[in-house]
Amino acid sequence: MLVVLLQQKVNELRSWHDRIRNFERSRMTENGFFLLDCTGIHNLLIPRVTAALQDICYFAAEESQVLAEDFCQEMDTALAVC
Repeated sequence: MLVVLLQQKVNELRSWHDRIRNFERSRMTENGFFLLDCTGIHNLLIPRVTAALQDICYFAAEESQVLAEDFCQEMDTALAVC
């Protein structure tokens, strides 16, 4: 069902968002020769994951509205027949 799939994707995106937000942005190698800076990756991924999450939420809201309007029209038709 679509609702279950959307909820699963929202949960995955929230998990990814938390993992990206909480990982170390820089890391020194054990021997001290190199500093690995992941700030650019962090700054690139956080807005994209956030945007994907917002897109799914907007889609779900729009679909809910369409389904609700369709249901109301069907109920109006059914009540008019009675």
